[in-house]
Amino acid sequence: MRSAWIVGILVGLAFGSVVLAAGDSSNISITWDGSGSVGGTFTAGSTLAITNWRSAGTLINGTFTANYNVGGGPYGGNSYIASIDASVTGGGFIEFYTTRGALGYTSGGNLEPGGQFSYSYIASTDIASMKTRTSANAVFNKFTGTNTGLFDQTYGWVGPNEHNFFASGTYEVIRRVVASNGNYAEAYATGSGTASLDVGCARANGLDKDNVANLAYESGYLFGWNQDFNATGTGQLILTGVGSNQVVFYNISQTNPVPGTCYGSWTGVLSVVGSGLQTTGTGTFGSAALRIVTEFLNGLTYPNISITAK
Repeated sequence: MRSAWIVGILVGLAFGSVVLAAGDSSNISITWDGSGSVGGTFTAGSTLAITNWRSAGTLINGTFTANYNVGGGPYGGNSYIASIDASVTGGGFIEFYTTRGALGYTSGGNLEPGGQFSYSYIASTDIASMKTRTSANAVFNKFTGTNTGLFDQTYGWVGPNEHNFFASGTYEVIRRVVASNGNYAEAYATGSGTASLDVGCARANGLDKDNVANLAYESGYLFGWNQDFNATGTGQLILTGVGSNQVVFYNISQTNPVPGTCYGSWTGVLSVVGSGLQTTGTGTFGSAALRIVTEFLNGLTYPNISITAK
């Protein structure tokens, strides 16, 4: 087995682009600091996962890392984790997304279908920052019980005074996870002022895990794996879940100092579950859907949000 450590530094950019593929175990670290734009693609193995990242702005800096471990994952399988820690000043954007490929077996012994997708984006006219990561395992022994979908856990990795997403100015934030069959959960925010979004964990699974896509722990707050949104100024937060069998939102309470407007729409049979709402579908994609839109006029505090689609 060959192991490689690659370090790239891009400074004072007009444009930078990196395309890397790892067939053997590899560690990648790329750092940028300058102005202009930078981007790259990392492919882990033949089909385990592909991660893309881009950033552009007046002043940009950050680090992308990826670790692909052949034979070092659960049950001797392969493991992959990629992360980004970046910021822009004076206007710009950051984008980071990963697609899971069809490699190995699922937890139930079927061939892994792939297609799971994790997407993160932030843009602002002033300051924007992103710190997040995604991971996946490929196992080659059947019936190990290992979850082989995409798993984005940042609780304990992001510091207490940091955020997964932060922006000041006029901003846009997107966080989305998509399961193999297309079920998805999304948080979308836009506004003017400041905003932070923290997602302690997120999953995009396949058939053996009910094609679940969720932002934050499924039943709400648990050991910091929650999702919190805080903002000043004016704006809009849109929470969306689209599934085949069920969509559940937990902890849908919010604090809005100056009354704004909150409204929703749904597909399927709507019911109240604990501190949240649930829609039930028929097994066809899109037959269960739920969307809650909150327009705020003077800031918004929305703690412990959980969105699950299956």
